[in-house]
Amino acid sequence: MSSTQKTFERDSIEHRSLGLKAVLWAILLAILWGGTSVSAKYSLETMGPFTVSCLRFVLGSIFVGCWCAWDRESLCVKKDQFVPIAILGTMLFFQIGLFTVGLKYSQATHGSLIINTYIFWVAGTEHFVTKHARLKPIQLLGLLLAFLGVFLIFSFSEKPAADAETHSLTILFGDVLLLTSAMLLGIKVIYTKVAMKKVSPGNLIFWHNVVGVIFFAIVACATETLDWDDFAWNPTLGLLYQGLVIAGFCFVMHAVLLKKHSASQLSAFSFATPIFGVVFAVVLLSEEATLWILISGMTVATGIVFVNFFGRNR
Repeated sequence: MSSTQKTFERDSIEHRSLGLKAVLWAILLAILWGGTSVSAKYSLETMGPFTVSCLRFVLGSIFVGCWCAWDRESLCVKKDQFVPIAILGTMLFFQIGLFTVGLKYSQATHGSLIINTYIFWVAGTEHFVTKHARLKPIQLLGLLLAFLGVFLIFSFSEKPAADAETHSLTILFGDVLLLTSAMLLGIKVIYTKVAMKKVSPGNLIFWHNVVGVIFFAIVACATETLDWDDFAWNPTLGLLYQGLVIAGFCFVMHAVLLKKHSASQLSAFSFATPIFGVVFAVVLLSEEATLWILISGMTVATGIVFVNFFGRNR
């Protein structure tokens, strides 16, 4: 069994406490993930959403493929692995497609906050639907806080004086797509746990990326155009960040940390991701940090702390 396969067999293993080095790495990953919406926004300046998604996962697949080769993990696919890979690849296409299209119409601040509510979709599904992980009352409070945070985003979006109604409806449309993407991501996370019983993580991620790239390429070729003039500095750097930093480096480092520490320990730091996402959007994209956006950010972050920090009853 490769070290990658061992990485994800954590539910039945005792883990050592997080040291300072691991804590710093976990915080760094949370910060880097916070740049996802901003980097996608940069790429969307000159490229279509499906082109951005396609190129992002081409880069990510190359990075993960190189990592699997370095980790000596085989990329051969067995007969009984085709179905879970195909299902996850299809989920990837719809989830990332909705996320990127939603960002095109909405704002990076909204994207950073809404997409990170996937954690609550996971927790809520496991508590109310599958009943695999029962939540404590304080964790249910975290779910309510997440709902409140999203409600504030939907209700108090920035409305500029010029053409305010049209602008508001456009952002609302984008936000609905982002929320649907977050829901699909939560479902995808749950199904990934099932798929990993048949497919090793590196193999699964690589091939589900490939399936997603095929779908993205088909839709992009049919509906969007791309030429070399589109590869200006900002859009190109945004693509490199999404593909190499997010889909590559962050995935690898998270897996490395999981070799010594549990997912629940590391997820406690995920509250920082939406906060830094808002900060990056304000600083790099000059989006307005309205009072309601700040309140929404703190509400979602607090909900994440409640759900992740306080262990679930098994």
